Amino acid sequence: MKFYRKVLIVIIILLFLYIIWNFLKKRVKNIMRNDEGFESLPAAVSETTGVTSSTPVTIKSLSNKFADQPLRQYVIKGSYNSAVSGSYVSTDMIKYVLTRGCRFLDFEVFLINDDNGKPQAQVAYSTDSTFNTIDTNNSILLDDALTTVVTNAFASPSPNGSDPLFINLRVKSNDPSIYSLVAASVDFHLKTSLYRGKVTNNTTMSSLLGKTVLLMDKTVKRSYADDCHCAKKAQSCYDLTKYINMESGGDNLFIQKYGDLLNQNSIQINILDKCDRCTDIANMRLVVPDGTKQNPIIDDFITQYGSQIVPYRFYISDKGLRNYESMFDNNKCAIIPLSYALTYIKKM
Repeated sequence: MKFYRKVLIVIIILLFLYIIWNFLKKRVKNIMRNDEGFESLPAAVSETTGVTSSTPVTIKSLSNKFADQPLRQYVIKGSYNSAVSGSYVSTDMIKYVLTRGCRFLDFEVFLINDDNGKPQAQVAYSTDSTFNTIDTNNSILLDDALTTVVTNAFASPSPNGSDPLFINLRVKSNDPSIYSLVAASVDFHLKTSLYRGKVTNNTTMSSLLGKTVLLMDKTVKRSYADDCHCAKKAQSCYDLTKYINMESGGDNLFIQKYGDLLNQNSIQINILDKCDRCTDIANMRLVVPDGTKQNPIIDDFITQYGSQIVPYRFYISDKGLRNYESMFDNNKCAIIPLSYALTYIKKM
């Protein structure tokens, strides 16, 4: 056989192997990233079922009568890493936390290429400070996550569809292009329900009823806003800063981790004489998990520090989570006056 024919055969074999390898790689990505829309992986469904509580919630929407105070005067039931069920992320888990009455949702957002090499904003979970790897076995499109939110948060089976919904985004990428992608998803899915204007800890709760409030965690990258602005000649660019209502980690919503807060001196919180829903709390605080493997008991976060948002990991079924849910169930609401939470805990 002539030499050039041998070379040609080798090239054909290599090309065939490359095509097969590329096909298999795409199949694996389709499975691992759940790119086929809302059909969750069997393992993810099983995992979500494993953390599902059989105890019914007794939560209802906040009455207008009790919504006349500033945002900082309320304790809000929340979920941390709301799409995570353990090793997987899924839209089923988002639906689940909404059925438990959670009105503060939290998502980590990454820039992950699809099968064609196109960057997509996707939801996952990672402990990698470089944002290059994810810890979960899959990721889901931010588009799918937000679609699930808007179609379930304000209607049955969510028990409190008239309550405001707070969505906290932690954008974890070193590529500035992610902000435009996130903004495009927000524009398409949340624009009609999104509160118009900035929200502060002094915004009256009644003005937020039935609305979505978008929060951006600025502690991930404090200069994120510099990467959000569109070039003057850009034809299809979305500026994320125009959609953000509030920054977590900013002046209106402090962020602290469990241990960092509990190691600080406690503060005195007084219920005022002028109304039973009023306290002298001056600031608003979001308290997030640290390296602990369990959900904490909520009591000290509220009675010692007046923490308004302490989102729990609903993928960890433990005493701390049961205690947390009981507080809201006993008060019949997922958004309760801080004064009521103080009174409830002190009576327990």
